[in-house]
Amino acid sequence: MKGVYLRLVILLLMGTISVGAQAASVKIAAIYAKTGKATVSNSKSLRAVRFAVSEINRAGGVLGGPIELIELDNRSSALYSRQMAEQAVKLGVSAVIGSMWSAHSLAMAPVLQAAKIPMLTPSSTNPEITRSRDYIFRSTFTDTQQAKVMAWVASERLDARTALVLTNSGSKYSLGLSEYFIRNFSQQRGHRYQQKFYRDTDKSFVGLLEKITKMPPDVIFLPGYAKDSGLLIKQARQLGLTASFLGGDGWGKNTIRQYAGDAVDGSYFTTHWFDPKALEALDQRLAKAGLNYSAESDLNALAYDGMNILAAAIERAGSREPHKIRDALASTKNFQGVYGKISFDANGDAIKPVGISRFTRHSYELVDVYQEQR
Repeated sequence: MKGVYLRLVILLLMGTISVGAQAASVKIAAIYAKTGKATVSNSKSLRAVRFAVSEINRAGGVLGGPIELIELDNRSSALYSRQMAEQAVKLGVSAVIGSMWSAHSLAMAPVLQAAKIPMLTPSSTNPEITRSRDYIFRSTFTDTQQAKVMAWVASERLDARTALVLTNSGSKYSLGLSEYFIRNFSQQRGHRYQQKFYRDTDKSFVGLLEKITKMPPDVIFLPGYAKDSGLLIKQARQLGLTASFLGGDGWGKNTIRQYAGDAVDGSYFTTHWFDPKALEALDQRLAKAGLNYSAESDLNALAYDGMNILAAAIERAGSREPHKIRDALASTKNFQGVYGKISFDANGDAIKPVGISRFTRHSYELVDVYQEQR
């Protein structure tokens, strides 16, 4: 009987040693659009997250185990974004990465804040996402920052005194960015603005633009996404409007040209990009991994950086516990990403420069870098 008991003890010990040798995975939910109208813009960023995870896992993972990426489809909807955040809570994840669109991240943030699960959005710029939420972070600049920069471009670089703001009434991104641009531009003496609204479901903007041609402004601020902004710019040029167009990071450096063609040349926009060599190096790694797409899009490299920032925080936390990961994220200082060094301020927002780019014939160029002093 004593021999049987001894063998059981040995087996139990062997089992314990075996389990202990294989560190458990760290569950991270990625909430992005895999279906619906946001799929095109979201899909490449999600692939960049996957690629970052594959690199991390090949290098040994975090805390001695692999990252288990749980992909949740928000169906291009704020409602489903909230539901997927609730699903992530039920699954007991250690952290969440995503989403891409501000409207989606705004729906997720309250759920994850209440559950005390850290969330990092690599590309959502609406300032309300992180405000008064100590578990929510972003690794991109905010709309308040990029709107301030574009107002500066209008006033100082282009010497504009009148501005027209064309706002997509169905987009939180466009509404917010418009508000902050107007606030900054109108504060300066002698500066006047008008604001007009459209919907991104429209395909023809001729009626709206014909009214503008009668009293053309110096600049037109167009904080939309690539398709609606591109079509608006193309139709404006066809009607003879010569005002300079200004946009935000939602334009995309290549995507908007698919809709605007050469009509976009000369337009200014905010960008995360100002180190082509860093992007080329990432592209080479993507190609080596057999992934047939380029990281050239700002949002793809932002997603890649975001996943690596989160993984580094988990490693520094030395724990899968969400509150410890949150503390490690908050202490992030000078993380070296594709777009340079990234730190978080007390609000969970990234401290990083804003690039100012201009479209040239068949291409684009960086014309300035704006670093806000904090």
